[in-house]
Amino acid sequence: MITKEVSTLGFTLNVSVPATIGEYDQLAKKEGSALESAVLNVLYRSVFAAFRSQFATAVENNTGITRATEPTGKKIKNEDGTEEDAVKFSETEKVYFDRVCAEMVQTKQAASLESAAASFNELAQSTIASIAFDPSESVREASQPKKVAKAYVVLAEKAAANGKLESLAISLTAKLANWRVEPTVDSVAKGIAEDQRRKREAQKLDAEYGV
Repeated sequence: MITKEVSTLGFTLNVSVPATIGEYDQLAKKEGSALESAVLNVLYRSVFAAFRSQFATAVENNTGITRATEPTGKKIKNEDGTEEDAVKFSETEKVYFDRVCAEMVQTKQAASLESAAASFNELAQSTIASIAFDPSESVREASQPKKVAKAYVVLAEKAAANGKLESLAISLTAKLANWRVEPTVDSVAKGIAEDQRRKREAQKLDAEYGV
């Protein structure tokens, strides 16, 4: 065992912890416990937080049911230099998803809350599959509402002006699978943003495994 300095409740304390992976496994009375604990730590600290955020965004995109927000009392500056009131989500991802399922039952799109939730199984799986397992990443903070980057909006507007918006929407739909893309500037811009997010996550994986 070794002594590690930690901080809690305002105190700086010394605590005894395992010095090696083997010592950890021995204390846990199970071979592989150190790796299992490390994997679970990354899942809870990073992957699940990213999943909840991205899944809620995907559900909002596919259903058109907006996640509730409220003003923060602060101002944010847009890319063009203008300012506007900042907002934050006023309901958690779980509360939002439960409301979506309830609305689906109410509008007869699903027979029960369970069947409504089950209809998102593929979307949930594809969402978590797109998130890199990155042990080097710090704790992910709760997500906040984001505007689509201006560059993606401009690209969608350019496609519309050149008569290519519908074909781009079809291409993005095929590429993004469970992410709905309609032939509108707003929807295509969001589709481009999602495609770029997935590419960034894939680059993390490539770097992690040296490929």
